[in-house]
Amino acid sequence: MPYFDYQRDRVFLRTNDVLHKIHSQKRKNKSARKLRINRTIEVKSRKCPHCSSTSLVWNYSNMHTKLAYDLKFSGAGMNRQVIACTAALHQCTQCKKQFLPTRYKRAAKHFHSLRSWTMYQHVVHRMSYQQLEEMIEECFGLSVRYQEIHMFKLLLARYYRRTYQQIISRIVSGEIVHADETHINLQKGKGYVWVLANMEEVAYVYRPTREGDWIQELLSEFTGVLITDFYSAYDSIKCNQQKCLVHLIRDMNLDLLGSPYDEEFKWLVSQFGSMLRSIIASIDRYGLKQRHLNKHMVDVDRFYRAVEKRSFRSDLATEYLNRLTRYRDKLFTFLKHDGVPWNNNNAEHAVRHFVHYREVVEGKVTEGPLRDYLVLLTIYQTCEYRGISFLRFLLSGEKDIDTFSDPGRPPPGTLSLQVYPKGCSSYYRNRAKRKGKPSDSQFTGDAEKSHTRIYQAD
Repeated sequence: MPYFDYQRDRVFLRTNDVLHKIHSQKRKNKSARKLRINRTIEVKSRKCPHCSSTSLVWNYSNMHTKLAYDLKFSGAGMNRQVIACTAALHQCTQCKKQFLPTRYKRAAKHFHSLRSWTMYQHVVHRMSYQQLEEMIEECFGLSVRYQEIHMFKLLLARYYRRTYQQIISRIVSGEIVHADETHINLQKGKGYVWVLANMEEVAYVYRPTREGDWIQELLSEFTGVLITDFYSAYDSIKCNQQKCLVHLIRDMNLDLLGSPYDEEFKWLVSQFGSMLRSIIASIDRYGLKQRHLNKHMVDVDRFYRAVEKRSFRSDLATEYLNRLTRYRDKLFTFLKHDGVPWNNNNAEHAVRHFVHYREVVEGKVTEGPLRDYLVLLTIYQTCEYRGISFLRFLLSGEKDIDTFSDPGRPPPGTLSLQVYPKGCSSYYRNRAKRKGKPSDSQFTGDAEKSHTRIYQAD
């Protein structure tokens, strides 16, 4: 494709009049475009940054202007907004120094609504940065490079960091936690994404290894029921646990297909299936209510007495008997509690959206951008679980999902000037260049240290 573009734009252009005309028209349209300014924001300082004096003079004959871009949403759609941020040159009457307001220097080029809409398309519809660059150009007439769109993700992840932490805290303090994990290949090495979920929230956590020390520490004070697969890292967590019976059934079915003539194993699976079907029938009729399910503990005891009396010669049947015996206290915990599922489908469903994303970025993403994406994915999936519009939540500027979903909340106020966080603005990046320092890699996303810097800059 690059060679085709080169031939068309550099070689054939010189001999084909049609291509030459098209190319000239594109350059003319791009250079002649003038964006109408929708509103103007004047930025002033009330105090000198050098001597803290409040005696200032504004030189309106020396005005500075920056253009910022945003989207305005209404019931009928959305429109492009061009905001002119202006500032007069300030002079302090005490120290005689001239300066521009710091907030003007840190003024954002792209405001929150444009960032939110772009990241909504990226997270929910999995559109690439290059596709979003073309869409913004085509639909709104704005030139936003894909490197800047990468910065949108970084800034929104920082903005919603507290929301992300609140979701994890609510999950850990709840009555049930579904947990699962999956791998991802990075540009360098391999990482793992863990999912924690309940019926209303979902959280994605990146870890460089599959070791479970961190989750044991996270759930050290958890008093509810942990629902997981049979990964051994969960076994040492000191809380009530429910092992996913769907995983166990799937393993049984696969081994049964591979050993169709193993009569002992077939008998064991038949007995287990008969007991489980009676339990599922009660769940279908009454739901996950302890008063109706607790009576099946008699069936469980009867099943274990039957299998323990029988002597198995089959290695496969013996292996499953040991597995059933080892996890006896964790296979039927849901019979003793209200609202505890017998499977881990809640976490597996949450993993699925990340798996779709992984198919696109596998081997291309680094740790920092992946962490940023997981913050936004956490908020999106939590909004989905709670029946809230992810886009509307982002556009509101609210950081607390509970506050946003409250019908009595006051309408959000309109944001005036929006600035980059300290350490993130192009002003600070250019200043570092003038001092001979290396440019901050957070604007390209190529270095993993950018993630650390952005999350520590408060």
